[in-house]
Amino acid sequence: MNSQEVIFYDNFENYSQNQDLLNLSPTLYSSWNANATWNATVSNALGNSSSNGYASSNNLENISFVRYLSLEVGATYSFSVATKITNQSTNWQRNHTIKAQSNSHEYGAVVISSPEDNEWTSSEITFTVLENFENINFSIYRYYQGSEVHIDDFSLRKIAVPNTTTYYIDAENGSDANNGHSEEFAWQSITKINNSTFEPGDQILFKTNQEYFGSLVPPSNGALNNTIIFDKYGTGVHPIINARNYSKCIDASGKENLEFHNLILKNDALEDTTTPEAGAETARYGFYTHVGYSGIQKNILLDSIKIQNIYPNNASGTENTDSYKGYGIYVTSDGTGNSNYYDGITIQNCEITDIGYVGISINKWNPDANPPANMYHKNVVVQNNYMHHIGGSGIVYFNVSDFNITNNLITYTGDSTLDARQHGRGSGFWSVRCKNGILEHNEFSHARGQADSCGAHIDIENDNLIVQYNLSLDNEGGFAEYMGANTNCIYRYNVSINDGWRIKGINGNTQWGKTIWFSDFTGFEDEPRVGSSNNHVYNNTIYVKSGMTARIVIGESVHDNTVKNNIFYVDGTILFEEEDLDWTDETPGYDNLFDTNLWYGSGSYPNIANEIQFNNTAQNEIFNQDPLLTNKGGFSADDYKILENSPIINTGLEIGNNGGYDYWQTLLSAYSPTDIGAHETTYENLSSLRQDSQKIKIFPNPVIDTLIIESTLPEIRYEIYTINGKLVLAGMTIKEIDVTNLKNGLYVLKVEEMKPYQFVKK
Repeated sequence: MNSQEVIFYDNFENYSQNQDLLNLSPTLYSSWNANATWNATVSNALGNSSSNGYASSNNLENISFVRYLSLEVGATYSFSVATKITNQSTNWQRNHTIKAQSNSHEYGAVVISSPEDNEWTSSEITFTVLENFENINFSIYRYYQGSEVHIDDFSLRKIAVPNTTTYYIDAENGSDANNGHSEEFAWQSITKINNSTFEPGDQILFKTNQEYFGSLVPPSNGALNNTIIFDKYGTGVHPIINARNYSKCIDASGKENLEFHNLILKNDALEDTTTPEAGAETARYGFYTHVGYSGIQKNILLDSIKIQNIYPNNASGTENTDSYKGYGIYVTSDGTGNSNYYDGITIQNCEITDIGYVGISINKWNPDANPPANMYHKNVVVQNNYMHHIGGSGIVYFNVSDFNITNNLITYTGDSTLDARQHGRGSGFWSVRCKNGILEHNEFSHARGQADSCGAHIDIENDNLIVQYNLSLDNEGGFAEYMGANTNCIYRYNVSINDGWRIKGINGNTQWGKTIWFSDFTGFEDEPRVGSSNNHVYNNTIYVKSGMTARIVIGESVHDNTVKNNIFYVDGTILFEEEDLDWTDETPGYDNLFDTNLWYGSGSYPNIANEIQFNNTAQNEIFNQDPLLTNKGGFSADDYKILENSPIINTGLEIGNNGGYDYWQTLLSAYSPTDIGAHETTYENLSSLRQDSQKIKIFPNPVIDTLIIESTLPEIRYEIYTINGKLVLAGMTIKEIDVTNLKNGLYVLKVEEMKPYQFVKK
């Protein structure tokens, strides 16, 4: 436990019997309001923990027994007190609450329920002082009828900041014989770091404009809210960790509560100077971490890291071709018996490029179609990254739950132009056996490859994934792809431009490009085929340029999926196909619904109602009506807004739990039909509303029990949604929201006059 400085302590053992506490100098005891007096005296009777003495009051009001002025902003304090209430006939009349608060801001409260008569209860509140809230009352709120309240062992202690150390690394001028505590006495090598021990809060800083050779293996764990940090010092080019001769630039396996900032990672076997370590000939990694075979590891942050040139010596077979398996970021675990996963991975502000195979892989190989909840990696956030010219896919998840992928530019995946060792096939994103995830406000563009290679596709056995508010542009494989056994997944309010132009049989291509594909494929090696069901594609705007052909395909045994409220603007060709029945033990797709989609353009597109088969349905489809797009054929999302006089305004179906706003963050009405497509022309546009421009502050994030809202508004209306759009909590608040009863995971908080705020409940 951290050392503590005693600000005040009183056990009431040094006062005379019935001494009036209000007459002490200085006066520490006060009233809660002008109409109440403390009226407190000291008793020399047996107090808490067998002490001699305690303070008593018979005040009928809520009472404040001490007020501190100007506690230190940013400092953390621990407040404790023992209380009891006597002379009450029932337990509930003895209920009371201990609070630490400053005006409207509550720092903490402890509720004491049904104590026994004449029984002491000890309470403790730990808090950090905020600016403008440094004048704090410590108070007792109790039942309003007459009773006696007693306090003992009252203390306020300042918790000392943990002793932390900053270590400096200088490859050119440092020495491993130094203590590393200053730039003048910096260490020199990664080896020195690997062989040292660090404490939570320590920082290990690499000097800029230098290259460090080896594999960084952090030797110690940080602590929750007190991580170990690896970062840079100085100006200029970020420090480079070059893992030549090793398989991994950074290997954080078995460690937790670590942060990595402002580094460059590279690992190209062409730079090896000696025989590489075992495994490095066939797989190389920028950042690698393995949770182990049992247990849970928490909180890994990668921020402002550039990862480039990741290639092993030799290719090995995977995804039907030989591949140089270089991975930018690789997070994994094994084991199926006990809880075994990462909880809390954040990757932000990074650039990943020139990679042999996959940009980010977060995986756990568990072939069970419905693994237990303790076998998923959880609470994964990938945001504000630039991923480009990657040989395989950008992001691949296996067995990940409660994740968010937002505000990323993921482009030229499946690329093979930078290096002949690049894989040459890959979607921007795909996932297997994942649940409760959301992909939003990303650009997925220019994906290439002989199969798959969509912007973002939902692969096998996923549940509750939402792809929304994304730009999907020029992806060879297509836009919305569901492989087999997916349920409750959604593509909504996206803009798709020229996706799915691949021609089967050309340049080795094994699949046609597709605009929408519902499949039953669940894997090779005679895996049983299971059609995806209860998935949805609605309110997207899809453009197909002149000269290209894309397809809409319904696979075998696919059923109960919907395609609604979409704009299909076709200057090229869209074909509709029921997938070939090449598996005789399967059934055609059935009970899939197309409803209120708009079909228009100078090209060729299906009269879906005439072509759909096998008990599938198309109804209310709209043909030959110009939606009046702003600039059809353009390459930005804004080109696909509809004009104010568009005939499709308010003609779409009303869809419940639709996410609340369109691609451009225009609010959607919950009580009337929407426009068709990704653009909503009515209601308030939120794009100009930013949290940092409002007098509202929300914290902490992640949150355990209470979200704090600091605002100049007298009262705030709020709504909390799951990531798939289900409303779970709503109400009015002045300063806080109790989220104790929410399940762990990602949520969206909507507060009036603010952009939606995403937070993690832990």
